[in-house]
Amino acid sequence: MTVPTLPTPQEALLLEGDALYTAYQELLDLMGFGYCKAQGDAAGAELVMLKRFYTEDDIKDVFFMPLDEFFTVEEFAEWRGIDADEAEKKLVSLAKRGNVYRELRKDGKYYYHAEPVAHGIYEFHAGDFDADWLGRGLYPTLANGMLAQVYDAGVPFYRCVPASEDVVEPGQLHAEDDLFANLKNHRRYCVSPCACVTSARDVLGMDTCNHNAGVCLQTDEMADYYLDDLGLGHEVTYEQAAKMLRKNVELGLSMQTTYAKSGEIICSCKLCHCGILQAAKNFPGDAMNNISRYYIVDFPEKYTEEEANAAAARCTMGSITVVDGKCVTDDSCIGCGQCAFAMKNGGRILYRKPDDQIRELPETVWDAYVEMEGFRRAKKAIPARRK
Repeated sequence: MTVPTLPTPQEALLLEGDALYTAYQELLDLMGFGYCKAQGDAAGAELVMLKRFYTEDDIKDVFFMPLDEFFTVEEFAEWRGIDADEAEKKLVSLAKRGNVYRELRKDGKYYYHAEPVAHGIYEFHAGDFDADWLGRGLYPTLANGMLAQVYDAGVPFYRCVPASEDVVEPGQLHAEDDLFANLKNHRRYCVSPCACVTSARDVLGMDTCNHNAGVCLQTDEMADYYLDDLGLGHEVTYEQAAKMLRKNVELGLSMQTTYAKSGEIICSCKLCHCGILQAAKNFPGDAMNNISRYYIVDFPEKYTEEEANAAAARCTMGSITVVDGKCVTDDSCIGCGQCAFAMKNGGRILYRKPDDQIRELPETVWDAYVEMEGFRRAKKAIPARRK
């Protein structure tokens, strides 16, 4: 693979138009699982979303930011060669428009971070979706190269945790995967529209499903950003958040969280509406090895053909076919455990993978992106880390 030579921040200041937006696309392709150029007849579609949300001055500012590190106003002012007041105005404007992430920490200071395309630019503009930039930009880019990159970065964008402790063999549930026990450890909760449902069904009019669009949960600093900066979604209590997630489990949705200990985001997903799961189904890569810590075990002597059919219908990934009255599961299983709810006598149950098949989780989603970049760098898909 030929990798581009990015301009330096000073060189980026001299670029204009498509040359500048292309340089930014190439910069974004270094972050997380990337953001590639669209292929074939869709060439150029990758720039549409960027032009919709970023001015040329915005992009020139972003080129002065590190890819994988949080930074302060004072640091940005020094790098950009401007005073702190101007730097703060620029960063606040970018953050409020969903173009740079920020979080308020215990020391009373805001820390900023450049955004990957996802989870970042796309989701942070869920309140600004329109058929024009989605139809001409993001969706052609996804269909013509981008989805194939999502699960080819060693670790997944999201990971699946068991829908309930009841679908896991007793004593096998890892403490970090106990969704409802861990949920109460957060201090703030935000429910926001599902970007996938909203973009595909509600904006582009695709016939996907009738699932509720308000099924994405942000916690703690991510909730602060959604509520206080983006004005996206609404705040809920722990009790309301738990009730929503339990209802979504009952509706047959899988529980996915960021690939991190902090669990900044919890999504309720199914193949019918989730772009991330569609990528996993259609373009499985090495990251699929880490999408779950669990595998399903089938006990055909314990269930009926009727239960097998119910399990197949409930599968969030369409991974189950019924052959001679028994469940046959393909490699797209994500270990959500939803099929186990269809069995009355323990006909299917999740077991935890051996310890040597389980990677230690990074602390935050931002650390997960660094891991992704490391995997891609080892494959020589991207060049050495840019500071």
